Amino acid sequence: EDSEEVQAVLKPLLIALRHADEERSLMGFVWPMLHTIQQHFTKLAGAGYEGRMPQAEREAVLQKVKDRWIYMHSPLHSLAYALNPRFVGTHHFDDSEVKQDCIDVLTKMLPRLQDVSDALDEYNQYHKKQGLFAAPLLWIRAMKVSPSNFWAEEAPKVKWLNWVGSQVLSLTHAAGGAERNWSTHGFIRSDLRRSLTTERLERYVRVYRNMRLRDRALGRGVAAQKQRARALKDPKEYPLHTGEWSSCDESDNEGDLDAIRATMGF
Repeated sequence: EDSEEVQAVLKPLLIALRHADEERSLMGFVWPMLHTIQQHFTKLAGAGYEGRMPQAEREAVLQKVKDRWIYMHSPLHSLAYALNPRFVGTHHFDDSEVKQDCIDVLTKMLPRLQDVSDALDEYNQYHKKQGLFAAPLLWIRAMKVSPSNFWAEEAPKVKWLNWVGSQVLSLTHAAGGAERNWSTHGFIRSDLRRSLTTERLERYVRVYRNMRLRDRALGRGVAAQKQRARALKDPKEYPLHTGEWSSCDESDNEGDLDAIRATMGF
């Protein structure tokens, strides 16, 4: 019974750790992932809990989750969440932190405030599936490609969001890539190559990793063949906000754009 209790309590954390080590970018899922975990432990720390775990321990774990979110959170997580097509109908800006983060990132990435306003107009069309974003086929395709590829290749060409979305949603979401780089360092700097200078070792690692990425993109090499075979046998779906991943309620976004413009002085 204790083992089952531990499994039930830690399940969201273990799911998050499993996804955190993936090589593909899950930048658009970091915010809902932490939101799910925090909701889970908030419920555990509440009065309605009927399990075997002492309240003091549940509250301690909840505090660790909150501390980790404060430590790791970046405004980029919020914008990636808002531009992830799998959460298109979510009322993102009900959360004041998400709204302010999106404004801050757009203000830094775009040259003028007027451009930020234009990007918000584009976001409003995207969120409501109106105008250029009204085609039903577009949203079928959105569930079949990565979020970054959606903005780079599938989404209608608008002035700002294609570039912003593809840039932000392709960012590395965790330290797994850095850990793999360290493994490559160890592989190249063998006993026979102890005399390599730091600069040359860095160049070798960059060339090696980029060749692996190129081969994977082109479907070449043993690793790419194995990955393709695994994908055909068991396609890896992106985590959604139902079940394992929760988010805000889906609703329309009337009034959000006016509220944002008011905060920006428009």
